[in-house]
Amino acid sequence: MESFLDQTDEEGLYINFVSATDTYYGIPAPKGMADKMNPWLTSILAERNKASGILVLDYTTSSVADAIIAINLR
Repeated sequence: MESFLDQTDEEGLYINFVSATDTYYGIPAPKGMADKMNPWLTSILAERNKASGILVLDYTTSSVADAIIAINLR
């Protein structure tokens, strides 16, 4: 994810997605992974100083959405 974010700039429109999966008793558990990934992504975005573009996520939170909006408005 970080390497894709590093390739963004203000000259183009970038679309990326955040995706991960884990298993819970052999059953894919994307919501569980989102619970782990969302705080990490929020902290990564807070440290950046350039736009991230459009990030597509499953199970996003308001803090992740706010971080994406804030970084794109800088």
